[in-house]
Amino acid sequence: MTRGPAAGPASERRRARRAEAVPSGAPRAL
Repeated sequence: MTRGPAAGPASERRRARRAEAVPSGAPRAL
């Protein structure tokens, strides 16, 4: 994973998309 300015809102959007793709009982975003 890239750590820096690119790991800002972009990473949050990716986490949100992953959280939506996975059921609430399985937080894979983490």
